[in-house]
Amino acid sequence: LGLTRGFLLAGAGNVISTLWTVGDAACATLMADLHARLARGEAPTAALCAAQRALASTHPHPYHWAAYTVNGRG
Repeated sequence: LGLTRGFLLAGAGNVISTLWTVGDAACATLMADLHARLARGEAPTAALCAAQRALASTHPHPYHWAAYTVNGRG
């Protein structure tokens, strides 16, 4: 079992994870934006997509923003 699947089997509704190692600064920026959006009630997939677009405007290389995925109910 992978970590993501383990969390889902344990009852997590959604798991946001990365497909590769990401840089700390860009990750911190994306996560702050993502969690603010989730706190406002946005769906995880919509919140992640918007946070990725915002990060891509300042860090255009996909390495910084394309690694993130939502698994679960979305």
